[in-house]
Amino acid sequence: MTRSGKLPRNAKVFRDRFKDRTVIYKNKSLRSVLAELGKQQITSVLIEGGGQLLGHALDECLIDKIQVYVAPLLTGGPVIAFGANGAANTAAAAQVDRITFAKVGADVCVTGYPRHGHVEN
Repeated sequence: MTRSGKLPRNAKVFRDRFKDRTVIYKNKSLRSVLAELGKQQITSVLIEGGGQLLGHALDECLIDKIQVYVAPLLTGGPVIAFGANGAANTAAAAQVDRITFAKVGADVCVTGYPRHGHVEN
């Protein structure tokens, strides 16, 4: 997914063994993209994106499993892991159940399943 459409043509996604199956969606909502993929019997999607896309997916309750990698690196700065609107308060936040941890090299992978409260769509 891209808003601008400015994707580097030399990116690995355009050159790897799956390049013929790579589809780019521009200016479409995440919900509509997931609905379109579902019609094609694609029921598992990795959303690897920036804070705005991930935050939007969380706001829209479109995430049913999370994997967050924590690296032994502290950079600080303005980067937000989950941007967008977020929960109005702690009580309205998605709770994560069935949490597991795995060490992957020097990183830690935290896996869990969000349980969303009231959904307004």
